[in-house]
Amino acid sequence: MARPRLPQQQIRRKAVQTTLSAEDYHAIVHAAQASHTTLATWLRQFVFQRTMQPSP
Repeated sequence: MARPRLPQQQIRRKAVQTTLSAEDYHAIVHAAQASHTTLATWLRQFVFQRTMQPSP
């Protein structure tokens, strides 16, 4: 059975919300290095926080 498809606009909006800017990425890299945690752990936390924020 085919999965229901999201309207294209919804997909695009979701993609924009979860895209990391270069500044965000560098901030995460430096924070991860400073706290000696893995980059993957930091990225997971960051993306989770970003996706949990309500849409404007």
